[in-house]
Amino acid sequence: MKMVKQVTKNILLFIVCFFVAFWLSSYGKPLYAITSAVMDFSYQEFKHTLTQSYEMDLDPITTSTLMFMITLYALVLFMAVKLTIKKIINNE
Repeated sequence: MKMVKQVTKNILLFIVCFFVAFWLSSYGKPLYAITSAVMDFSYQEFKHTLTQSYEMDLDPITTSTLMFMITLYALVLFMAVKLTIKKIINNE
C-alpha cells in the first residue's frame, strides 16, 4: 500500500510539473524562445516528410516537438522538485 501511495504522489507531482512546463513554454513566458527555436528547427529538418497540407502549427512535426519539449521541461522540473523536497526532509 505504501508503494501505491508513493507512485500516486509521483504521478500527481509529474502532472503538476507538466502543466507548469506547458505554461512556462507558452507565448511570452521564459521557455517560449527555446521551445519555438527547437520547433522551427525540427520543422525545417523534417518538413519534407509531410505528405499532405496541415493547418498552420498543427502538423505532426510541430505537435510532437512541442510535446517532447514540454515533457523534457516537466522531467527536469520534476527532478528538481524531488531533490528539493528530499533535501528539506533530510535537513529536518
